[in-house]
Amino acid sequence: MKIKYWLIITAVLIIAVGIFTLYKYIFREADSSVVSLESTATLTSSELLSSYETDEVNANSLYLDKVISVKGKVDKVSEDSAGYSVYLKEPDDLAGIICSFDKTSEGISAVHPGDTILVKGICNGYLLDVVLNKCILIN
Repeated sequence: MKIKYWLIITAVLIIAVGIFTLYKYIFREADSSVVSLESTATLTSSELLSSYETDEVNANSLYLDKVISVKGKVDKVSEDSAGYSVYLKEPDDLAGIICSFDKTSEGISAVHPGDTILVKGICNGYLLDVVLNKCILIN
């Protein structure tokens, strides 16, 4: 009788833990939105690019995996299945800033080459261009 009692208790506990885990998985919070996070720095696209070209290690310590705001001139806008990419580049710069926006980003359809915009996103480092992900437009 005692063994049957403990088996039932164990089964109920395992089911409860399974339901709790499933609930947490299904209703987990989405990635923190850049909208609600403060920028750690506000720079022009040339300043950010120059910082990485001059001293990548120092620039990574300042900007990598941090939310930053970047103001720059739009060189090109492209769209793919994941979202939009806006390339910020000043005429004198050899490289630029790649800003990735998801499909739900507001106002991105009104951005055209030649526009000057302010973007907030998470810096992912320098790969011939500086990469910003999860970007939003700042009005």
